[in-house]
Amino acid sequence: MTDFRLPLGAWVKDFVDLLTDTLSGFFAVIRSIFAGMYDAVNRGLRKAKGEILAYINCDEQYLPGGLNAVWEFFQRYPQVEIVFAGAIITNPDGSFNCFRKTQIPWAAHAQVSILCTLTCSMFFRRSVIDKHKLFFSDAYRDLGDVDWVVRAIQQEIPMKHLRQYTSIFAETGDNMNLKPNAMRERKIVAEQAPLWARKGKPLLEKAYQVSRFLQGGYFQKPLSYSIYTRESPDKRVTFNVAKPTPFWNRVPLAQPA
Repeated sequence: MTDFRLPLGAWVKDFVDLLTDTLSGFFAVIRSIFAGMYDAVNRGLRKAKGEILAYINCDEQYLPGGLNAVWEFFQRYPQVEIVFAGAIITNPDGSFNCFRKTQIPWAAHAQVSILCTLTCSMFFRRSVIDKHKLFFSDAYRDLGDVDWVVRAIQQEIPMKHLRQYTSIFAETGDNMNLKPNAMRERKIVAEQAPLWARKGKPLLEKAYQVSRFLQGGYFQKPLSYSIYTRESPDKRVTFNVAKPTPFWNRVPLAQPA
């Protein structure tokens, strides 16, 4: 039995009731007031009973077969505690935007530039929270994942990347990482990086790009994926991509009504 923990607020009461009525054997719903997203994630992790843990946000979803691939990967590499898999980024209508093949992050690069992994395709063993006590810092509202990955690297927790797309991230124009608070937190995280990384940011970014190139991160054969969309919330829609690109086309930030 798969154990899902969904930390949800009162504003989604109808959705919670639907889950409770139709999927009561698979979902545990936590009703509470949280001190930000990462506080909610931490509470969910503490209550979860599964061996392999993960979480996704409202603009993300898992691809068919993705979770099975992750489980088999962990079985194949019992010493690995954190797995970063590939993800597909879509446009608001579900059409293809770009692919993101992951590689093991570099702590300094993640601090001064970007985190090359996505939380929707990040999975970890229970030992990460039970043994290493590695929870997300609720001091952040948007970049808690960057802080978490950097601390995981600093603690030398064994990690590996899975060369398979397990997840979808929807570029909607309203994603939290595009908003002012995320920009503010990027500066805070960057200030924690070593001086050499801050001064040498352009060289560090180039070195990371070369590493990504050598690991095949910019190459992908034609692919297809099946997801739920706004127009088809009950049935997956398949998209075929003849010429996939690794270059992310950011959707303009949605303006308040």
